[in-house]
Amino acid sequence: HNAAYGSFRPPVIGLLGIFLANGGLERFGRLRAGQTVAMKGDCPSCGEEVYAFMPGNAPTARVECECHVCERRLAFTAEVASAENARWRRVATGRIYL
Repeated sequence: HNAAYGSFRPPVIGLLGIFLANGGLERFGRLRAGQTVAMKGDCPSCGEEVYAFMPGNAPTARVECECHVCERRLAFTAEVASAENARWRRVATGRIYL
């Protein structure tokens, strides 16, 4: 009887995977609809590549986060514009500040 109980594993990992996949699909849907833009650049402190998802439905955007390597606080600022020839119908240019 203990062997059967020991081999049972609740599907916690599977449920976590479904939750993460669903969140990714929602974010991808907002990206495709032009409601979100993805920005990437180099951390001004350590030089590691960092990225952020920013609102794509406003002409300017600012998002604060932290570098996943040196843990410094960063601020992404961007100007967002519509572009029918762009893959996701929005383009953004900006900078990363400490």
